[in-house]
Amino acid sequence: MLTNIGTTIKMPEDVDYTLMKRYTGLRGMVEVDDVAEMVAFLASDAARGYHGACINIDGGITAG
Repeated sequence: MLTNIGTTIKMPEDVDYTLMKRYTGLRGMVEVDDVAEMVAFLASDAARGYHGACINIDGGITAG
């Protein structure tokens, strides 16, 4: 699980990134701005229909 937003993660040298991307939906690291934009949206009137939702901001990793 990635817990540090916007930090560099060191991966083993023998990782097959093609395979990893295929199964995890890897789209790069989530940046602080991505989280801030979601918070701003949820605090706005445009999100008045959201109630008790779990929103993943993870670049698609959990959708993989």
